[in-house]
Amino acid sequence: MRASARLVMRMYAGEMVLGVIALRVAGMSWFDAINHGFCALSTGGFGTYPESIGHWDSPAIEATTIVLMLVGNMNFVTEWCLLTGKFRAFVRNGEIRLAAAVIPLSAGLLLWLTCLPLYASAGKAVRVAIFEAVSALTTTGYSTVGYGDWNSLGILVMIVLMLIGGGYCSTAGGI
Repeated sequence: MRASARLVMRMYAGEMVLGVIALRVAGMSWFDAINHGFCALSTGGFGTYPESIGHWDSPAIEATTIVLMLVGNMNFVTEWCLLTGKFRAFVRNGEIRLAAAVIPLSAGLLLWLTCLPLYASAGKAVRVAIFEAVSALTTTGYSTVGYGDWNSLGILVMIVLMLIGGGYCSTAGGI
């Protein structure tokens, strides 16, 4: 039991250190990187600015945060399979397969139904669609944009993602 607890703590600490450094390199201050690293990895979603991750409007910070949210949403056994090179077991995991199917599908729906008509550039629309889909599915709650201008289809996709996300993986807390 102690060995398992130590292993989980080492994994989590290592992920945290790497996440904080990656966020710092991507452009956050140390204070922001530490706070957002902890909250992205724990899928808590608390931020240091009212605009959440959107405060930086940075593809590098958004990509780093996406990785942290996905890793934080994974259970430790699945992470261990990935870290030890047991890729077949990792790929066969139902949670991973579900996320691999749902994220592209939902990001595509958000892109076509809501983001392309709403944002000035296709690049921004793609970034918003992917980030918001991952944030909702992992139940993290970070955002890069406000939802005031979103249409009802985009809001519906987000709600469905939150409902799905609340039912799978390690730290998700849904219905």
